[in-house]
Amino acid sequence: MSRKFQCKGSFEALPYFRLFLGVLGMLIGCTGCGQVPTVYRPLTLQEVQSYAAEHGITPIAIKELSNGTLIAFDTTGKSIGLCSLAKDQQGKLTELCSRSDDQGINETNQQDSLIVSVMSRTTGEPHTAVIIHDAQAAARTDTVTITLRDGQQIVEQTQGQRGVIITDPQIAAGIRMVTLSTASGETVYEQSTP
Repeated sequence: MSRKFQCKGSFEALPYFRLFLGVLGMLIGCTGCGQVPTVYRPLTLQEVQSYAAEHGITPIAIKELSNGTLIAFDTTGKSIGLCSLAKDQQGKLTELCSRSDDQGINETNQQDSLIVSVMSRTTGEPHTAVIIHDAQAAARTDTVTITLRDGQQIVEQTQGQRGVIITDPQIAAGIRMVTLSTASGETVYEQSTP
């Protein structure tokens, strides 16, 4: 004995059901349609200079990333800091700055103990800014070497600047030491980091 399945009822509503499923699929598929993802770009040198003038900062080192610009700065010897700046497609500026206010660093009251400041960020594109406060140390320094917690070293030339910004994914592991060296490899200054 074989049984045949018979469906009782009307299939007149089937085209409407298919239309409903199609519209529902389009709505689900288009969730977020019309929203263009925000794309960020680095600032031009002129935009960096304008930003610096507007905010009363003096860039010490500038590093361009694929989606933004990093600026290590000081404010006429009163504070130091690091800014991450980017512009979106509409030209809107996005900024994330950290500053160490009133460090007592200025021409009339320079602290002997403060030779170097190290600022790091381990999220996004990991980076470290090294700012050399001591004028004699800055004049003698050709390279900055950061030694990571695992012993690996990353070397960056100062190119005549009072500091550097180093970007490397390995920085996320942490920094053990910063070393300033002359062109001949002589150590100018060494500082362990906490």
